[in-house]
Amino acid sequence: MPSGLVLDTARGMLGQAIPAWQDVAIRRLGFVGRLAAGFGLGGLALVALRQDNLGDRAAHTRPWWPLALWVVASALMAWGVARPSPPAARRVDLGLVWLVLSCVLAAVFRHGLPYVASDVVRGVSPVAVALLLFAVIIPVPPRRFLLAAVLGVLADPLVLGAFVTRGHPMPPWNLWLWLHAPDLFALPLAWVTATSLFDLRAQAERAQEMGAWRLERRLGAGGMGEVWVARHRRLAQPVAVKLVRPGRLTGSEASRADLLARFEREARVTAQLRSPHTIRVFDFGTTEDGVFYYAMELLDGVDLDRLVADQGPLPPARVRHVLLQICDALAEAHEAGLVHRDVKPANVMLCRRGTVHDVATVLDFGLAREVDPEAAQLTAGGALLGSPVAMAPEMAQRDQATPRSDLYGLGCIAFWLLAGEHVFRAGTVGAWLVAHATETPRPLGAVAPQPIPRDLERLVARLLAKDPADRPASAREVAEALEALDLPAWTSTDAAASWARGEGHATPSGDPVDPGAADATWSPS
Repeated sequence: MPSGLVLDTARGMLGQAIPAWQDVAIRRLGFVGRLAAGFGLGGLALVALRQDNLGDRAAHTRPWWPLALWVVASALMAWGVARPSPPAARRVDLGLVWLVLSCVLAAVFRHGLPYVASDVVRGVSPVAVALLLFAVIIPVPPRRFLLAAVLGVLADPLVLGAFVTRGHPMPPWNLWLWLHAPDLFALPLAWVTATSLFDLRAQAERAQEMGAWRLERRLGAGGMGEVWVARHRRLAQPVAVKLVRPGRLTGSEASRADLLARFEREARVTAQLRSPHTIRVFDFGTTEDGVFYYAMELLDGVDLDRLVADQGPLPPARVRHVLLQICDALAEAHEAGLVHRDVKPANVMLCRRGTVHDVATVLDFGLAREVDPEAAQLTAGGALLGSPVAMAPEMAQRDQATPRSDLYGLGCIAFWLLAGEHVFRAGTVGAWLVAHATETPRPLGAVAPQPIPRDLERLVARLLAKDPADRPASAREVAEALEALDLPAWTSTDAAASWARGEGHATPSGDPVDPGAADATWSPS
């Protein structure tokens, strides 16, 4: 079975990664140990009642002490596997030792009453039942299970032989056969079952390993992309892993190849940038199943779109603080010859890094384009790439993007942060594009529910100019204009206090709104 199918089937719609087999085995061993101890106590009570009713004939009943030992062994096993100190593999071995001991005690309890010539087989073989149930419930490596199973099966005739040497009559040969045939049949069946289930789980675990990263929990999905919380195999710090599965891509072969090419460029482009306000990429690659992935830092924060939707407009001092950080990320990208092409509130996270609050981080360089003909080919034919909520007029009309197109998106972010509304009101993608291309933006001061300094309002209006030549020349020029504003400084104390009031609530995410945002295309029709 292909490992990708195994993984998709196993986790279904839950968005949860397949737990490591050791974790599952330890958790189930603890439950089984507690359950077995409970059953053993019930069996002891029945044995005690039976002996009270038999009186002098109690000597002819099966011994009670194997049940008592089983209760103690089961309780100790449940306690031992729950302890955090031994390595996980050793705790699983403890469960296998318990399995062998259970088979020995079951054989003692079964053969403790002497056989006579008229005896028939005494119920179902407890050894066979124990092996089959353990194989189905507890995932363990097949070789370890086979060793424990062989020892368990051998315990049955050895215990019976020990009773014979102590004076019990020798059972008839045909009874020997019927006593141990179920064990011999159950041994290969249990081993095949354990091997099949363990291999199936191993395939699922391998399918969710992206290079050195192991997926743990899905944060979201959209378009062709998914974002998962993941951990390095040897490092403790979690990351966000963005991935695309080829089987989820639609359209022509050329279109799918184009989307994969842009996804790979997103990883490569973002990895080149070093601004503290650009999300960091640690690794990228392709799995054996053709799943492309890249690992990026896991951010503790909220995107600007959700922040304002939940909390309302931000004060001008805080807005300037945020915009300056976005300018730093854009300035580096522009000076490296890159245009982001999708600067919008949902693509900026307001984060907490250690004890520092209100750290703005720019996400999603999936639409970033280098100013050269080769990179310009990485677009879907006949489609516009970007988000209509903050698309520069030249992109909406001609799909021509320059660094000043990103500054238009920065103006849309500033308008949203200060007013709590977008620059235009539109109900369809086409209406958005027409508005950006032809309509005059509403005056910020007339829309915002708070006083806006005139110099800040004029700067936002320049950013939203229809003609790129009327906008500031660069992100650094915007930063200089922001620094020149007569506004109070937004201090670290102010930022920490706003988070304490719930104005920067933390929602860990690597790509918070739409992991497939870079996959979306809109037609101007």
